[in-house]
Amino acid sequence: MKFSKTDYFIIFALSVLLIFAISFNIAMKFIDRNSAKSTENVDVLSNTSSVEKVLSEDSKVILKLLNNDNEISKLEVSIQELKNFISGDITLNKVKEYYSNDKFQFVEDKHNEIIFVKNASYIPGRYYLGITDKEFVAVFKCDHYGNLFIEKPEEDISNRNLETLPESAQESLREFKYEYENKEEALDELMAICS
Repeated sequence: MKFSKTDYFIIFALSVLLIFAISFNIAMKFIDRNSAKSTENVDVLSNTSSVEKVLSEDSKVILKLLNNDNEISKLEVSIQELKNFISGDITLNKVKEYYSNDKFQFVEDKHNEIIFVKNASYIPGRYYLGITDKEFVAVFKCDHYGNLFIEKPEEDISNRNLETLPESAQESLREFKYEYENKEEALDELMAICS
């Protein structure tokens, strides 16, 4: 059997292609094996570096509420109190994660004091007139974290819809501009607005 030049060329090309495929396959297996080892090394390093110091029992968390850069409220929370909310050992990362859910920002950790701040429009302990998500007029209370909530929905939500009120009152209620020291004042104003 006699081969022509084209037959030799095809055999040569197929041989080169076969050698390339085999060497490529071997190289990929070698690279995968090395990258798996380096990934294991990185995992070991990251696990050892993520060991975090547990906060001491005399540490305390200070939560500051700010309104236009003025401090309107300050609350101190002990590590013992945090154990009611955070499971396991109390570490700085766990505390940061817990308070970031309430939109507090970590400021600093010094001398066993961990300080968080939050910009708030409302003063804790005060009552506000506003509207519910279904646009009913209601009395809201501000908690220690600067969040508004309705204490007793059956008493604090009126049956008056926002659309039935004058335009000037509607805007003020949307922005929670009516502020009161105690609930009785807020309920009196709610009755006056809704009548």
